Amino acid sequence: MDNLGFGLERFDAIGAWRDLDHTGGRAAPVDDVGTLPDCTTFHGPAELAALLKDDPAFPACTVQQLFTCALGRAPDAGDRCALEDLEAAFEDSDHRFPALVQALIASPPFRMRRGEPE
Repeated sequence: MDNLGFGLERFDAIGAWRDLDHTGGRAAPVDDVGTLPDCTTFHGPAELAALLKDDPAFPACTVQQLFTCALGRAPDAGDRCALEDLEAAFEDSDHRFPALVQALIASPPFRMRRGEPE
């Protein structure tokens, strides 16, 4: 995760852009260079986004991770159709995250969340 995170290093804890890192009491230029598992190097969030957008696994992985985070559980076999619908909505929106969130909160697994077993 760290290598992907380096591409987002220019954003501070609340999402504001920064050019200097003030860690350790001194200011230093932000290092936003990262490397993907296939050894592709990128500089900053724009290059990272361009690389991820071209990765065929990106939409399904993003959908599954958001689903898991939002529902507090991993998808199971009964969620297959919902995941396919979410992935289609994400792709139809040109991979816009707000569109994915809207599709997720309108999905049956989110609206009809089941409780934990007794």
